[in-house]
Amino acid sequence: MVKKNQGIVYGLLSALFVTGYFIVNRYVYTHYGISSVEYSLLFAISGAVFALFSLLTKVSKENIKIIKNNIVSLIILGFAGNLAVGILVAGQQHTSAINASILMTTTIISTMFFSYLMLSERFEKAKYLWIGCLFLGLYLSIVGLKSFEIKSGDIMIISSIVFFGFGNAYSRKLMVRMGSASLVPDARLLVGGVIALPLYLAVINSTKVIIEILPLVLLAGFFYWLTIKTFAKSVYLTNANNTIILNNTHIFTTSIAGVLLLSETYTVEKLIGSIIAILAIYKITSNNTSHP
Repeated sequence: MVKKNQGIVYGLLSALFVTGYFIVNRYVYTHYGISSVEYSLLFAISGAVFALFSLLTKVSKENIKIIKNNIVSLIILGFAGNLAVGILVAGQQHTSAINASILMTTTIISTMFFSYLMLSERFEKAKYLWIGCLFLGLYLSIVGLKSFEIKSGDIMIISSIVFFGFGNAYSRKLMVRMGSASLVPDARLLVGGVIALPLYLAVINSTKVIIEILPLVLLAGFFYWLTIKTFAKSVYLTNANNTIILNNTHIFTTSIAGVLLLSETYTVEKLIGSIIAILAIYKITSNNTSHP
């Protein structure tokens, strides 16, 4: 019971940390002149900095050997992670933090799809109705009751879901192979940062802007690293289904923070749509998989 309660706390913390980097990212785009490509690469590098410090606290011959033996898989994860986060962060330049948070809930669908391909996890056909409800809630949250209108940033964030889903499923597979739930998130972030660094040096535009936003970039990267760590801890202490539901409460925390800190618009349609989405996620993740 104690472990389960701790898992709930970690799951809710992961939602707060998602809100943290969503808000910081949007704040940077609103107040500083930096390109989405440049900032998304900086974001990946800053997350890798904290992952490196975390890995240094776990240095051992055994862990080094495990990482070396799985370096190819970690590089694949690094590329997938960079594409996912890069597209997400770039998309935030063209849409609100609230919309980004709402759209990110669809990661559950892509994760299930890749889990089926990689882990042979079957999806119950009875859940298709709730998938429809999820997208209904998202449509109501983003578009509302007016004529159809979607921003370019929304489309970019939706496309990032494919890479997030692949990364989530592949991470789970790699955790089983490596026999460690703590090494994979840190190693994945570190490899992603190593990949992003030369790309960033090739596109860097203004060192003056970078110096100005460096504390904010590090803060966003710190929140991203904490999100991954607390999410993994929650899965370990409870289960993946509970953690997904808890993590997706960032719909509400980001909405509150977006209104209070960024003066973003929040409507009744967004509230109702978010509630429908969370309910659908709960129904989808309740005993949603089986094995052949």
